[in-house]
Amino acid sequence: MFILSLLNDMILTIEEGHDPSFKKVQQIKIDDYIVNVYLTNGGAITDFGIIIRQEKEIILGLLLVKNIYTKYHQKNIAVKKVGEDLLEIDNQLIKLNRYVYF
Repeated sequence: MFILSLLNDMILTIEEGHDPSFKKVQQIKIDDYIVNVYLTNGGAITDFGIIIRQEKEIILGLLLVKNIYTKYHQKNIAVKKVGEDLLEIDNQLIKLNRYVYF
């Protein structure tokens, strides 16, 4: 049964171009990088989760990625830009590095 589920996910990923267990639900453009909010779903035996990543394209198709927030057992989240390199995530302020890691 697990193998069939895995094969189904692989086929969906190939056909649709994205992993159905890692769904982008929001994107915020900030200067030369993007903040993406993803909903994770591992299937029947796991709960939903949220991952927020700061992503900067280095060259075409190659991203520099930094996880800035993760939360398991959560399906919804409020994320908004409130200032220069500043996000509000569930009423918590997060300062972002302009160059992702530096």
